Amino acid sequence: MTRRALHGLPRPAAAAFRRNVTLARAGEASPELAAAFEAVGVTNFMRPSVTVFDDVADVLPLMRAGERTEVEAALFGGLQ
Repeated sequence: MTRRALHGLPRPAAAAFRRNVTLARAGEASPELAAAFEAVGVTNFMRPSVTVFDDVADVLPLMRAGERTEVEAALFGGLQ
């Protein structure tokens, strides 16, 4: 993934990510979703979704493959 690549994701994955950011903003994220955001160091959700995505995209390539797969599934709804 590269920065600003959110717009290049398949629509279902991009929509799932935006929905998940909205849930996190509202404090309604599931424990799994909260853990996925925590794993990539995202704690400030009061920014545009694309900015949150930039933070995620910066960290995902640095993660171990198995851990990255779990985080991606939680953040993008398993669709990529």
